[in-house]
Amino acid sequence: MSRALVLSAAAWRRAGEGAWTAGAALPAAGRLAVWAEGWAPAPGAALAAGGAPAPFAMLGATAFAVPQGVPGAVLLLRAAAPPPACRVLLPAAAHHSPTLDGVWPRAVARPAAPAAPDLAAARALMAAALAAGDIDGALGQLADMLAAARRAPETLAAAAALLAHLACHPFCRSPRLGALAAALTDD
Repeated sequence: MSRALVLSAAAWRRAGEGAWTAGAALPAAGRLAVWAEGWAPAPGAALAAGGAPAPFAMLGATAFAVPQGVPGAVLLLRAAAPPPACRVLLPAAAHHSPTLDGVWPRAVARPAAPAAPDLAAARALMAAALAAGDIDGALGQLADMLAAARRAPETLAAAAALLAHLACHPFCRSPRLGALAAALTDD
């Protein structure tokens, strides 16, 4: 769930003739959403400390801005007049919900981390499929290896072995070879 800071009209301070500012410390990094309701169309900017100003986009009497935030920095809002309601939506923090942990099944509440791929076993299954003349089985094992660890030396060696097998056996073909070529050249 996203966190929100509410900047009331009392949070705004006069910063000169026709200029008002409000500031808030940012507890999290990432893209922020600034939402100001009841704001008359006037120039204003949301500025994260050290970042470039983010202009407000107007939709009726509501203004929106999406500046970049860094933790510990101060978000500075400038406006010609303070809006009656202003909210800053912060990025969500990853955590487990104690409420949902009691209701949801354990697998949903705390999903298990995926196991590391066993590339050696996949390579052995691919070699067995090639020896049996099952090109589709070999392609399937290589596809699993590419999806799990694309840049691993074992995966690259398996791709080279499959291409060498295809070069030695020109009649061993499958309609799925086009997908292999696309998978090998995709980055």
